[in-house]
Amino acid sequence: MTKLERILAAALAAALAIALLLISAQEAVMQRAAVIDGSQAWLNTLAVQAASPLVFDDEKAAGEILRAASIYPGLQSVYILRVNGSIIASHLASAQLGLSAADLQLQRPSRLFENSLLLAAPVMLSDARVGTLVAKVDLARMWQSILQFALALVLTLGLSGAAALLFARRFLHRALAPITDLKQVMDEVSQRDKFTVRAQVVANDEVGALSLVFNRMLDQIVKRDSQLEESNTRLLALKDAAEQASTLKSAFLAMMSHELRTPMAGILGMLKLGLRGQMEPLARERVELASKNAQTLLQIVNDLLDVSKIEAGKLKLETVDFALRPLLDDAMQLLTERAGQKSIQLELHLDPQIPDYVKGDPTRLRQVLLNLVGNAIKFTERGGVHVAASLGANPHQPGQVSIYFAVQDSGLGISEEAQSRLFQKFEQADMSTTRNFGGTGLGLSICKQLVELMGGGIGLHSSLGAGSTFYFEVPFDIGQRPQQEIEPVLPPHEHSLHVLVAEDAQTNQLIVKALLNDMGHTMTLVKNGEQALHALAQERFDLILMDGRMPVMDGLEATGHIRAGHWRELVFPEPQIPIIALTANASEQDRARFLSSGMVGFLSKPIDERALHQVLCQVIEERRKLGRLLGPRSEPQSVLEQPAALAPAPISKKEIRAQRVRELKGQMLSAFKEQLPLRLQEIDAAIAQADWPAAATTVHGIKGCLAFIEPIGSSYDLSDALERYADLHQSDQFVAGFEQLKLALDQTLSQQAS
Repeated sequence: MTKLERILAAALAAALAIALLLISAQEAVMQRAAVIDGSQAWLNTLAVQAASPLVFDDEKAAGEILRAASIYPGLQSVYILRVNGSIIASHLASAQLGLSAADLQLQRPSRLFENSLLLAAPVMLSDARVGTLVAKVDLARMWQSILQFALALVLTLGLSGAAALLFARRFLHRALAPITDLKQVMDEVSQRDKFTVRAQVVANDEVGALSLVFNRMLDQIVKRDSQLEESNTRLLALKDAAEQASTLKSAFLAMMSHELRTPMAGILGMLKLGLRGQMEPLARERVELASKNAQTLLQIVNDLLDVSKIEAGKLKLETVDFALRPLLDDAMQLLTERAGQKSIQLELHLDPQIPDYVKGDPTRLRQVLLNLVGNAIKFTERGGVHVAASLGANPHQPGQVSIYFAVQDSGLGISEEAQSRLFQKFEQADMSTTRNFGGTGLGLSICKQLVELMGGGIGLHSSLGAGSTFYFEVPFDIGQRPQQEIEPVLPPHEHSLHVLVAEDAQTNQLIVKALLNDMGHTMTLVKNGEQALHALAQERFDLILMDGRMPVMDGLEATGHIRAGHWRELVFPEPQIPIIALTANASEQDRARFLSSGMVGFLSKPIDERALHQVLCQVIEERRKLGRLLGPRSEPQSVLEQPAALAPAPISKKEIRAQRVRELKGQMLSAFKEQLPLRLQEIDAAIAQADWPAAATTVHGIKGCLAFIEPIGSSYDLSDALERYADLHQSDQFVAGFEQLKLALDQTLSQQAS
């Protein structure tokens, strides 16, 4: 059966079903009305006969009347009631068919689908009511009659519908034959790609019109195919040219990367060596400024050269509070010497209405400014460069400020034709300027993309011989003074906590131990979750710092056992002890995973001293509310204490702390060097056995150590990537990345040693 036939059959069946319901309902209403009319007429006649017994209160005569009336078909019960509602006589077909008091008072109305009918008739004498007759009549025979009628109707309508369907199908096949032929043509076109066939027009009707439209569509497809073939030929030629340009660009970027990174690394190394020696305060200040700007420049160079990263949309901006005036001053100071060499004035004007602190990405803003101001100096031979920052148009949202930056020079100027392509990659106003001034043509393109990423826009005003003004406007959230600039002193804790630290890396153990010791707390160190469970069952602790990934048993599993209150034969007296996650995995997914396991907090590596201090304050307050007995704050045990006779002179707390930091970093580096060969052997063994959970755990430990030693570097990034490869069981990527990690670790350790 075709779809159209099924639709026709369903429509016919629905119509017949509706007709069946309507006719059956009408029959039921008519038969019930007939029963009601007949029964009421009979009951009214019986009421006339019951008047005399009611007047004389003759129960015997009333009973005789009811017995004579019992022959009425379907009568179940009948009652003669006095005026006060009492029964003078009654007749029941059976004892179970009696009426209740509510039924006798006619307090319940009759329902449509009941099997019996309740009727009443007043007994009148000379217009005076002397009593009431109440009768109950069986409707079973009526419903049986209605059912027989419905069955006969179903049979009649069913046969009629089947005959109509057969008749309709016969003519439907004739009507659908042209459509079937059109479908066969469509199948031939779609399956065999034969666009030369055409549908036959049988009649001048709707199907014929459809065939004509289909034929015209085939004509258009053939025409489009011819056009597409020509376009594909042109596109292939353009594709070859684009691939060749991409190859040239990649080679250019690789060359520039090597040419720029190598001298920059040398500059940074020499500046660091210079800072280690003795020099005058002014000279040291200048060298430190040069070192800071060199670091920033190296970061900018790394991102600038990675054009593909920007094009792929993988470049993410940071959002931090920063002071705008110092950033502009540093950028201008870096370029002052270049302007002085060309006897060019470099001026900066900052609108006093601009907030002191804004929130955004200072590195990217500095990169755009350095690029624009550097270009202005490069293409200006006389006169000067004026940099201005002022409030722009209305901000996009409340709490924001829009800042308009303008870099105006008195240089060569740019023609209108060149302005249209100036912000494209590898383009300059005049390609001959590359030989005179140098440059890659990437700077303005990257500036445009960075400004747009920051939610702003960039443009220029210029004419030949009259100089140029490059401008951009960026919205910033109104910021506040960064915490590192306030430098508040961490107050000492009033009480001492006993902390259980579960951490497998010795380097990380040194860090946590030093921080807790400085804050006046005691601790017990364990290397995995299983040892933590044994320690918790034997000692009383106030807090647990739990690494997420450890050998034998990780932090998540250990936390689950602690919250359950037992593990094997061990029982933990305080299942709800505060547990803080301590891990190098700091993503939102990791945070949610640790908190859902039962941990109450999260500290990422490298540990922020202020964050740890705040966590300890909260734990102390919670323990005091619970009535836990806490010990007094213990004084830190300085690793630098010396006998009084050997101490040459008292030193400040700041100097002591600086010495402690240097000594601690030396200890961490020494421990990391000592553990690293063993860690690498463990990874080799895990690779050989395809034990990726063990490989992930070991790499996670290396990443945690690098978070303290060198959190920003290729070694840390590689270890983070290797951990993900191990979790996903991507063996090829892991093995290749592991070889790169070995080389990066050698370079990291050699740099730290120098």
